[in-house]
Amino acid sequence: RVVGTSGGLILAVLAGLICSLPGATAAIPGEPEGTLIAVDYAALVGGADLDFAMPLGPGAERGLPIGNGRVGTLLWTRPEQSKLHMQLNHTDVFAFRNSSAATLDAHAFYCNGCGFVDIDVGDDVFGDHATSNHLSVYDAVAEVSGRGVRIRAFAWNQKDVIAVEITDDRDEPRPISVDLRMLRP
Repeated sequence: RVVGTSGGLILAVLAGLICSLPGATAAIPGEPEGTLIAVDYAALVGGADLDFAMPLGPGAERGLPIGNGRVGTLLWTRPEQSKLHMQLNHTDVFAFRNSSAATLDAHAFYCNGCGFVDIDVGDDVFGDHATSNHLSVYDAVAEVSGRGVRIRAFAWNQKDVIAVEITDDRDEPRPISVDLRMLRP
């Protein structure tokens, strides 16, 4: 729609661009009143979800990232294992100070690594192609599912908390153990 003033033309062009977004609508003069823009955020943001249906090989660094901008981790599994692995990171953790003489290559050490958490659910639940990994970006929930076990995790946005929920639907649920390890000896 062409409007007589340049400001009106810009507004009409912007409205046209907004209407081209998936699920978006714009009010048109003379039409029934409604919201200027109606966006299905779950569908729009959900396009960035991560999915892969396999365990990762030795040395693989592919997994599901979760975090809140201060604390975060990557969730991953390995073939022929019963463990979910996490490396916890925090923005204010550094390996060395800038004046450290502890090592000659202190400048090359990465920062933010706090430690490892391994959650062992018993048996080889993540060892075949029945393992699925899904990160819902809109809900901010990571889910790793193996044979009879589902693990969901998310990072709380207001505090430095990562919550993990484990559902064990196997005929005979196994004990769950958690191993906390330092990043370096």
